[in-house]
Amino acid sequence: MPFLERQFRIQQTLDRFSPAAIFYSLVASLSRTDIHHYEHFLEEVRNYRNTLMSYLNNDRKIFSEHANEYFTQLDMDEIQNSQIDKRKENGTIFRIQNLPPLDLSGIPALRLQNLKLQYHMNDLITGILLLLTYSLVVFLICMNRFMKYDVR
Repeated sequence: MPFLERQFRIQQTLDRFSPAAIFYSLVASLSRTDIHHYEHFLEEVRNYRNTLMSYLNNDRKIFSEHANEYFTQLDMDEIQNSQIDKRKENGTIFRIQNLPPLDLSGIPALRLQNLKLQYHMNDLITGILLLLTYSLVVFLICMNRFMKYDVR
């Protein structure tokens, strides 16, 4: 188990003693901003990146013979200067209007799938039960103090 994961588990265990931390973790989990949802999001994005890179590496039909004009670190003047001899041979003049539009229809789209509630249901139930237990203990302590108090 990596060091940061072990540290996170220790923090979760210590947070069980604090009602505020339990409430925070419940709200974060229900609003999907906790660490589990974040890790799930990163995993989905990594999978999408691999899919996209595979698509771009294996299916090069999305670029025409002017691929460097679509996808390069050179600015337009450098592109024009580097390709001017080639264009003179072909008889074409560089204009943005002469470029064919880039076909984006085949590029895979990022589709995020939410983490199912059943995967973190145990944490939610444990947190709710701990909050109820803390509330009951505080209520009983307050009731005990109130009963001991003499109104006279």
